Amino acid sequence: MKDIIKALIEKRKIKKIVYVDNEFEIDVYKNNIKLFLRENISNPSIKWPFLAEGGIDYALEECERWLNNSENSNAIIEFIKEKEIQREASPVEKKLNEILPEDILSCVTPCEFKEQYTDNPVFTPTEDQQLVILMDKYINGDDGNSGMRLLAPFENKDYVACGLFSNRFCVNDELEHWNDCNKATNIYPLSKSRVMEEDGGKAFLLGLRDVVWLRQISDIKEQAIKLLSNAIKFTINDIRMIDPASFDYAVIRKSVQEGCWEFEVLKRIIMIFLEKRFQENVMDHENYTIIQTLSKGLKVISNTPDIVYPSSTLLKELTENEVYYPGVYVNGIYSQIANGDIFEIDNKGEYMLVCQPCNLELRQDATRKTSEFVYLLPIEPINEEGKQKYISNLYQIKGENSCCVNLARAKRVCPMILDLVSYNTDGRAQLDIDITYESLQEKDIIQDNMLKQYQKIYKEILKFTNLRDKVKNSDIDPAAKSQLLSLVQRPFKLSTDKFIKINPNGNIVDFGIRRKRRYKEFYAQLILQDFMAYLSRQAYPVDIQP
Repeated sequence: MKDIIKALIEKRKIKKIVYVDNEFEIDVYKNNIKLFLRENISNPSIKWPFLAEGGIDYALEECERWLNNSENSNAIIEFIKEKEIQREASPVEKKLNEILPEDILSCVTPCEFKEQYTDNPVFTPTEDQQLVILMDKYINGDDGNSGMRLLAPFENKDYVACGLFSNRFCVNDELEHWNDCNKATNIYPLSKSRVMEEDGGKAFLLGLRDVVWLRQISDIKEQAIKLLSNAIKFTINDIRMIDPASFDYAVIRKSVQEGCWEFEVLKRIIMIFLEKRFQENVMDHENYTIIQTLSKGLKVISNTPDIVYPSSTLLKELTENEVYYPGVYVNGIYSQIANGDIFEIDNKGEYMLVCQPCNLELRQDATRKTSEFVYLLPIEPINEEGKQKYISNLYQIKGENSCCVNLARAKRVCPMILDLVSYNTDGRAQLDIDITYESLQEKDIIQDNMLKQYQKIYKEILKFTNLRDKVKNSDIDPAAKSQLLSLVQRPFKLSTDKFIKINPNGNIVDFGIRRKRRYKEFYAQLILQDFMAYLSRQAYPVDIQP
């Protein structure tokens, strides 16, 4: 690992690493000064800055008084330098010396740092001789800003990378402490625990990499923000310039034709404009060249071997947003069910809806090309023993357990049951008898085709609840009543007690299903293709029956 750290330092052209800490102040020298006194009290050639006569005990008392007098600070420092008194290295310093190349680390006090690197610089960083500063965050006691004040002259400075060094936060808290770095493009938190890990320096390598490549990453981000800002500015103007007739056709009429919310169509139009304007900005030769040049420099560091994939909440969110529409959005806009919808069924796990979009589409008269049933495929962890013969892998973020949909365990369900999730913002497949077609229509939150479908579902469930209530309110024997209730015909075909249970609770009929998220179209189509290929090759009844 030491060789890898050395390679990273060489690639980044780092000439010096300066570790600044108040651990290197006079106090850490005191014991060694007293030891020097014990060993040399009889040496007549040494001129002591305090009374050293009358025996060692008296001399040590005088030495202690001299060391504790703040007015003697300069004299003490001169004595340390003149007699070449060494101090005992701190644990962090010792570890840094073990994992870093020789002659690159310099440990200084805050005063020495200010004098040697701010007031009268002894080293001037250049492109070929870059500087890394490891600054203790808490230079003055509990003052968490004291380290940043010393770093102020180096904020956003070229060829200087700074780690805000501390043992008061752990690796997982580094991102949180980034807020204390004044948004500087070259200062990043670095936990001292990385140095002390017994891993040969691997944790420190990852932290050092974050510190030294922050500037390049910040420059790329700023360039991307500039491109996005320009694209947004032109997109806003594009939207404002849509004439009334075009808006009516593209948004209002298309929404009716597609059976979706006007907001969804409008969002799609906005993203078309934005992508077009962003591409135009990227293809400006100057912008393209800047981003590619910055990226090229970053690749040199990124290619460092033995770098593990980071456990990042942000990366997980990015991947999920690329692959899925979140349930809170899909359910919140009362979206119709679609190929790729992922449902959680009580006590059964997660299932993905798979169906040809043209068959699933709810037309303006609330009919479907195929309305008998749709398929739900179970989502399962991939069995390492290879017992799942017919599967389609789901896209997963790197580092997580891989999952698949089991093509051979498809379940058939009436789509009208699943349609219920489209009327509830929590995504539950349930219906409240008190919410009628007319009350939904008054709110103007549901599309016309979905309103018609709701009326069909409502009538079907009302038959079930009316019959159930008649049996419950009858005067027959309780045992017979219980048996008769179990025989009451369930609403919708293929809603069997083996797979989907009905949970009547007063006026609310719940099917124990909740829509959690939706696979985006590209990924959902891949699963659909695999399933269609599976059915065309081996469509045995045993594979598809509930």
